[in-house]
Amino acid sequence: MRSLQDALDGVSTAHDDGTLHDQPRTMGIDPGREGGIVVLDGLDVVGQRRANGPEGYHVHEARTDCHHGTMAGAILALVGDRAPDLVILELPSWHAGKGRRKMAASTAGRHGIEHGAWRGILAGLGWAHLVLSAQQWRPLARIKGPRSRDTKAATIAHVDALLPGLDLRPGKCTTDHDGLADAAGMALAARCYLRR
Repeated sequence: MRSLQDALDGVSTAHDDGTLHDQPRTMGIDPGREGGIVVLDGLDVVGQRRANGPEGYHVHEARTDCHHGTMAGAILALVGDRAPDLVILELPSWHAGKGRRKMAASTAGRHGIEHGAWRGILAGLGWAHLVLSAQQWRPLARIKGPRSRDTKAATIAHVDALLPGLDLRPGKCTTDHDGLADAAGMALAARCYLRR
């Protein structure tokens, strides 16, 4: 795996149209089935969308094997007419039949296809993006986990404190949506990178 500095080297933050904005626009994408997308202008939430649920971009997956158009439509609808300055896409931490997060090879393959689709969409749009593991983006976003190592709870607490406009319980969710929290954490990490 590349180091964080290797991943960060060469990321351009220049605006294609030459305009200046007060706050950087950043996006975080948690590519999982329970994931989400969050777009920030500084610390203002511009938009958010979860993968699952009635309004999710995975809604039509049961009817078709190809929902990549829905995924691209989701991010384009969230950003409007201003593309993000930097997107962070999470690198999944799974391996078929290995380690702490074992899964069937078919499930790992599906996750790999999903992650690859996101990378292709971002590259096709020409948006500056980084693919970082949770172990790389969480410190960049200044998220510190408690001694219990519950990184999901630490991320939820961090983004909830910094982003009052973020709805972690959209629709009929009765608990905080950790996919949206992770996406918000990645958007914060992108913001921290751009401000350094």
